Amino acid sequence: MRDRVPPRLMQWMAVVSVLLLAGLQAGFLGDQPIGLPSDEDVTSIAQEGDPRKQLLLLGMYVANLTLLVWYTRPGALLLLGTPLIILLGWSFASVTWSVLPGPTLRRAVALLGAVSFGLLTGLHFNEDQITRTLIRAAVITVITTLLFTAAFPGLGLDVHSQLRGPFAHKNLLGGFVAIAAIAAIHRISMAWRMRRFRIMSLDVCALVGSFSCLLLSRSGTPILSIGVAVLVSSLVKQLLWSDGLARSLAPGFLTGVIAFALIFGGHASALIAEALGRDVTLSGRTNIWEFVLEMIRQEPLAGYGYGIFWLGESAPGALFWYWTKQFDLHAHNGFLQLALDAGLIGVALFVASILVLFVRLISIGLAGAGTTASWATMFLGLFLITNMAETRLWQGNEPLTAFYVWTVVRVNLELQRLRSSCQIKSQGYIDLAESQVQAKL
Repeated sequence: MRDRVPPRLMQWMAVVSVLLLAGLQAGFLGDQPIGLPSDEDVTSIAQEGDPRKQLLLLGMYVANLTLLVWYTRPGALLLLGTPLIILLGWSFASVTWSVLPGPTLRRAVALLGAVSFGLLTGLHFNEDQITRTLIRAAVITVITTLLFTAAFPGLGLDVHSQLRGPFAHKNLLGGFVAIAAIAAIHRISMAWRMRRFRIMSLDVCALVGSFSCLLLSRSGTPILSIGVAVLVSSLVKQLLWSDGLARSLAPGFLTGVIAFALIFGGHASALIAEALGRDVTLSGRTNIWEFVLEMIRQEPLAGYGYGIFWLGESAPGALFWYWTKQFDLHAHNGFLQLALDAGLIGVALFVASILVLFVRLISIGLAGAGTTASWATMFLGLFLITNMAETRLWQGNEPLTAFYVWTVVRVNLELQRLRSSCQIKSQGYIDLAESQVQAKL
């Protein structure tokens, strides 16, 4: 890398990129749906997409790729890890068997753009810099959302009077401010631990604003995701920075939580849905999951082609709208959506990436990179829980995808740094021993 410290231009380009990936521009482009979704809304989706949005995002991706090429050595691509590199190639290869090859290629290019942004920031932004970027983007988002809703209440509030601001849907607003909220929580907790109270004001503003938007949007999944993210991060901190009983009990407690979720998941989901004011079908999601599972059985290995399953009346997902009159545009589960897009091969590659990341997180955390490990595990908890009910796993133009790539790249970079430090230290001991021997001789 030519420069380890991101210049100011790169920092503010990252903020703009985050805002565009989050979808803040929808209201200003007139891209917000009005009223309840209907069959005409979903079956008339243009397969060529919105050229204004594409031009805006393309400009952002070209700018990020330019910075990536200028500031980065070619071999840095390997920091994505083998599973993600193969999955990216597999997503592009799905053009050959997609029922809509043109849109598949276009959406794969959008995926490449999100991955390149994650790679760029992973290489040049450490944990403090990436969370600061999120805080700045969150403050802009909260202010813009409130001003937009005040100026255009018919657009800023959806048909159920739930806050969405300039976003196309309340869940897009909720999903982004949830990432910002855990960034603020992480930064405040680190500042509190280091007794650096004076730098917390912007973080506190971002946290208060993010939670206000979450409550006004009544988006339930992000609130649950934040809770899980904070719990996982707290357990990791106990493992890394505590001694005695807390450190001994933390792994067992985490294992117990996972076991409870696996054994009693069905009953727990019903209780959670009731607590969040939802029906036991999770707002119709279980109907979608039943249909999606049946469609996966028909094309289990390779899927239907990246990003096109719900793309208009000629797409495979149109059967669901015809049978149920429920007009959803994704599987409401990231892993199921990936199985539709890239088959079980794609899911296996992504799961392999998560497992490798988990093992390496443990390694860097125990080796001394506790702050990076703490933030990465907090984000990973939010990322995985969000994708139990939303589709944010491996999507183009999606901030969670970009930040997952950041996490993978940063953890691999930290691991390389720690290994290099150990080698240098070991070589120093060897040189010292050899000099002592030479002195005696």
